[in-house]
Amino acid sequence: MSLEVKAGLREMINLLGTQGMSDDETEKEVEGVPKPAIPKVVRRRKLRWLSPDVSTVMHDIDSFRPTLQRSSLFDNRGNKPLKREIQHFVLNTQSIPVKSLPKNWYDGDFIRSQTDVEFKNLKVSHGREIPQVPGHLLPQPLL
Repeated sequence: MSLEVKAGLREMINLLGTQGMSDDETEKEVEGVPKPAIPKVVRRRKLRWLSPDVSTVMHDIDSFRPTLQRSSLFDNRGNKPLKREIQHFVLNTQSIPVKSLPKNWYDGDFIRSQTDVEFKNLKVSHGREIPQVPGHLLPQPLL
């Protein structure tokens, strides 16, 4: 992965911060069963204010984290993560939008639903290209 792509993805993650990450709801661990044997069941909570294009990139980053970790985008500290099994997406209507993001990083319907005061309080910046995970890191369809 090129340094430019890594820098773009890192900047995107930094701008979104933890508030801009989707909340995951997970099942409790089963007692007495070795952790690697049980995938972590995750119900992804979609943020209503976040652009579907940004959500897709964040999903790609999350789905291919082991590959991205080898590319040094993330630190490799801590325990090895459990396998994750994504069950479904739930719309999170209670999340507070991150301020000062580029306009195209917000969901278009969400932006159009804002009053003038709400829009001004978001401190939306000019649109900026949404970084992409390189295609060779994405799964290839089975033939």
